[in-house]
Amino acid sequence: MTLSPSRFIPEGSTPVPHPMGESLGIVYTYTSLNKGAPAAIAYRGRSAKRAWHFRFTSESNREAKIREFFEGISSRQDIIKSRKARASMPHSYKVGDIVVNSWGYDQTNIDFYKVTKITANFVYLVRVDKQTTPSGALAMQGTTIPIPDEEITEGYFAKQNGRHRADAEGWVTFEHGAGYKWAGKPESCSWYA
Repeated sequence: MTLSPSRFIPEGSTPVPHPMGESLGIVYTYTSLNKGAPAAIAYRGRSAKRAWHFRFTSESNREAKIREFFEGISSRQDIIKSRKARASMPHSYKVGDIVVNSWGYDQTNIDFYKVTKITANFVYLVRVDKQTTPSGALAMQGTTIPIPDEEITEGYFAKQNGRHRADAEGWVTFEHGAGYKWAGKPESCSWYA
């Protein structure tokens, strides 16, 4: 059996809930036993771990800290709502579009995929072959372009084929890195390793 920790709530404290509801955050204000200074302890959401616990030099400092805490929570809620709204917006990909996935640590690997099917928030991809041209000036570097008619449906390089989330900003998620719509220009690549 696992016991969940409980919140420390000072004796005789006054709860001050977030203006949009206690479920977002709450502050317990009280007078410190040490020198009778204003004090407060704050919690986010349902967390048992305190966000902060301070003694203040004045009542106005405590009120400013509480206001700052609640504004931070409200700002975070706005960001979360914005991200959810953006994530639910449909992407602009069409069947036949080419997606570039650039990834790698010591080198820049470029993979190309063709969109074969779309839904509101997903694209279905099949990997396509590429043509790489080494640069004359630098060893192990060059540019690459897709060959859209040469699909790779079997073997190791086909493992990323299938459904991928796509967002309204044009990003496509991959196991390694994120993809974007190919602009029609050669992509820089390298093969150090």
